Amino acid sequence: MSVHCISRSKACQNQKAFIERFNKRLRVEVLDANLFNAISQVQMAADEWLMDYNEYRPHESPRDVPPVAFLPRVFERNVSSFKLST
Repeated sequence: MSVHCISRSKACQNQKAFIERFNKRLRVEVLDANLFNAISQVQMAADEWLMDYNEYRPHESPRDVPPVAFLPRVFERNVSSFKLST
């Protein structure tokens, strides 16, 4: 496991804004909206929300399509070192 920092370059200025928006949505829609008795309940709620967020909810930037519909077009294994979790 390694730690990756957000670049301070001008090309990556929006990266922090996207991360902050995602964190706020997760906090508001999952963590603040529910009471949990165990960490397993938090994990299950977060997993369900993440599936909805990535696979069904339209997003503004890639022409109102969910990220899962946008990803196959931009992800190329030979170009990116990003690893998809399975």
